[in-house]
Amino acid sequence: MSGVSLLLDTCAVIWLFNKSPMNEASRTAIADAAERGELYVSPFSAWEIGTLVRKRKIALNTTPQRWFGGVANHPGVRLVQMTHDV
Repeated sequence: MSGVSLLLDTCAVIWLFNKSPMNEASRTAIADAAERGELYVSPFSAWEIGTLVRKRKIALNTTPQRWFGGVANHPGVRLVQMTHDV
C-alpha cells in the first residue's frame, strides 16, 4: 500500500488518536502516508466527533474542538479542502 494517499474516516481518526488497537498493516500505511504529507482528514470528522461526544457515544479527555485541533495540527495530517458545494 506504499505510495497511496489516505483519507481517514471518523472511526479511524478516533482509533488512531486515542491509540486504540489497530493492525500493523494499517499503522504502517498511515505512518507512510503521514510521512509523505498525504494523510487526509475531513473537517466533517470534527462535526461527527462533536456529535458523538454530545450524544455520549464517546468520551474525550478534552473538548471536541481542542481534541480535533490536535488531529488537524498533527505532523503529516492535512485537512481535506472542501468547497461550498459540499
